[in-house]
Amino acid sequence: MWTKGLIFENTCYGAPETWSVYNESDRIAFIKLTSGELTCNLIIGRDAVSNAIKTETIYTKKFEYNRQEEFENEDQRYFYLDLIADKICERIKLKDSNR
Repeated sequence: MWTKGLIFENTCYGAPETWSVYNESDRIAFIKLTSGELTCNLIIGRDAVSNAIKTETIYTKKFEYNRQEEFENEDQRYFYLDLIADKICERIKLKDSNR
């Protein structure tokens, strides 16, 4: 899925709402919907010692049904992924302006 210049790739068919987000060729964020909570974590770097990915949560949404693992339909999926794309673009623009 493409939106706002970002590529959303579904990364796990066992957990259907798990996405990696790419800006050109770089993975810049992770999105998942699990146990009724939708989260987006922006990749902000790597740990100098362990080389583990460091992230910042930039979006969280709790749904009423706490066992929700999938969006109800394509319209809901597109709405939330598009909203998250806005959040990612805002955060990237802010990060770039601080360089």
